[in-house]
Amino acid sequence: MGARTAARAVVVSALALGMVRCGAFGGDGSAPASDAGSGADAGPPLDGGPVLTDAGGEGPGDSIAPARDATFDAGTNACDGGMACARVVFVTSLTYAGSVGFKNAELECNRLASFSRLDRVRATTFVAWLSTAATPVSARFVHGTGRYVDTGGLTVATEWADLTDGTLAASISRDEHGLPVSGNLVWTATKPDGTFEGPDCSSWTVPDGEGAYGTTSAVDGRWTNTSKASCLEPKRFYCFEK
Repeated sequence: MGARTAARAVVVSALALGMVRCGAFGGDGSAPASDAGSGADAGPPLDGGPVLTDAGGEGPGDSIAPARDATFDAGTNACDGGMACARVVFVTSLTYAGSVGFKNAELECNRLASFSRLDRVRATTFVAWLSTAATPVSARFVHGTGRYVDTGGLTVATEWADLTDGTLAASISRDEHGLPVSGNLVWTATKPDGTFEGPDCSSWTVPDGEGAYGTTSAVDGRWTNTSKASCLEPKRFYCFEK
């Protein structure tokens, strides 16, 4: 190979190396931006809606961004029994016979919450909106002075007094993942003011008899006090942040 040919080969090799370096690092030598489709750092939805992750909190999942209240925190800012904080409420994604048991209803609220795709729900302890003559909701619940918001971020009530005045600002019709439920009857045995209204399937322990229920799509008093049905019929529970 002549001197001129060898020099040309060196130039071509240098140009090829420069093209590889530009493709890998960008024209200024900086590291490339991550692939937008990789999901490594997708960031929050543009409209500020909650970011949902898999039940175990590993990796990105689907994003749902409904209209939401400014007080709703998709992080881990749970109330933990406080008065003035915003409380999350949901209706269970599963249904149960009226004989499920009072304590088991609350266990189910928290079991389902632990699998939620919302960090805020997974970090929270819930109580079931379920009454017996001896243990009405009004005696068990914290009478919060902060807002009650559903898992889509909508304001259900501005405080306890608003929650129990017979009218809701929005229905409680989203489950622990923030998804709308199909099938809208909920065991309650509770009046709109939080006091007991039977029957209650013998304190939610037997399949015989009847229990009082509410309707998730209602925003008047029927949300918690619609009618009564056989305790054998499957229905949902309302779950309120403690």
